[in-house]
Amino acid sequence: MSVLFVAGKRPTAAEMSEATQTLIKGQRRTTNDTATSGTTEQVWATTPTLSLPASTTITLIAACYWLNSVSNDQFFMRLRQTNLAGTILNGVVAHVGLGGGPYTTWVSYTFETSTATSQVYVATIVRGVGTGTATVQLNSELGAFRRGNSGLFTTI
Repeated sequence: MSVLFVAGKRPTAAEMSEATQTLIKGQRRTTNDTATSGTTEQVWATTPTLSLPASTTITLIAACYWLNSVSNDQFFMRLRQTNLAGTILNGVVAHVGLGGGPYTTWVSYTFETSTATSQVYVATIVRGVGTGTATVQLNSELGAFRRGNSGLFTTI
């Protein structure tokens, strides 16, 4: 369902819900995380259990602020279902030329639910190339957003 707003017409609450992105739940770091250890993948944020309604478009967004200890290292930022052993939903390679930082890396994943479900999601970091460590900084966050009913996106 798409929403059309007409001048002079006051939108209903249902129309506003359809047209906006609403945070369902998430987690924000209030302290710096411990440094990654070699190639051991580490969870840095976990959503509470999300009760996702059927026929809904959901977007997970992880914003990671981080430092690294060695130049030219590469780190993988991932979104997973459930825990470290869960399915990788999306990931990006964060490559930095210099050691230090801070750096910002965003990872997102959009999906549509066909049936109502409950699920936990995690954001992780792991070194892929190099010898250094990365430290996730405070204010890094993982959020789950309701974007509207299913069918709002066409597929290509």
